[in-house]
Amino acid sequence: MNSGKLRIAQFDITTSEEVFLKLAEFFGCAKWIITKDSSGLIAQTNSCLLCAMAKKFGIPSPCHLYCLDPMEAMVKSINGGSAFMVEETLWDATQCRIRVK
Repeated sequence: MNSGKLRIAQFDITTSEEVFLKLAEFFGCAKWIITKDSSGLIAQTNSCLLCAMAKKFGIPSPCHLYCLDPMEAMVKSINGGSAFMVEETLWDATQCRIRVK
C-alpha cells in the first residue's frame, strides 16, 4: 500500500479507471474492460499473460502480489475512501473481476 502514491505519479494516473487501462497499456498483461454503474466501476478481463504463465509453469498464483495488491494501492491513493473488491480472479475462475466503489 505504501507505493501507491509513488506509482500513480510515475505512471501519470489520476483516476481509478486509468489504473487498469494504463497498466494494461504499459505491461500488456491483461486487457481490462471497464464499465461504470451507480456505485462505481467494474473492471473485467478474460485473459492475463502473467496468470497463464504461472499456471503453465506450476508456480503459485501471481494475482495478488504482482497485480491486484499494487492496483489496490494505486486506487486507494487516488481516493482513500475507495473500496477495492476482488470478486473473482482468473486463477480460480474464467475472468478477473474487480469492483471499485
